[in-house]
Amino acid sequence: MSSRGVHLLEGQKALLLACTIALSAPSAGCDDLQVEQFVASRWDESRECLEASGTIDVYEDDTPADCGATPRCWVAPDDDIYATTACEAPPGWAQTSAGEDDRCDDALAAWERGEDGRCDE
Repeated sequence: MSSRGVHLLEGQKALLLACTIALSAPSAGCDDLQVEQFVASRWDESRECLEASGTIDVYEDDTPADCGATPRCWVAPDDDIYATTACEAPPGWAQTSAGEDDRCDDALAAWERGEDGRCDE
């Protein structure tokens, strides 16, 4: 995974650490914490392919959505492009639609090609 592969905000790191510690002390509680993984494939524009899919971010979300297997394109806060079937993303990410960003169109086309659209790592 590239150095851009995992984006955790400082507040999210602290929250996850606090809840991990709390697991050893049940009275401390994090009973209401719902954490979602944002799993996606980064678009490598220079090689015109999608990198291997992986967990890109972890964020708090109390209502996970199921929106099927329709691929979507998300723009990360650092302007990188990711393809995924996730219908929600961490704070600061923007979803784009077909025709709004050529990079997203290319990433989604690579997704549709399956293994042929994947980078050889």
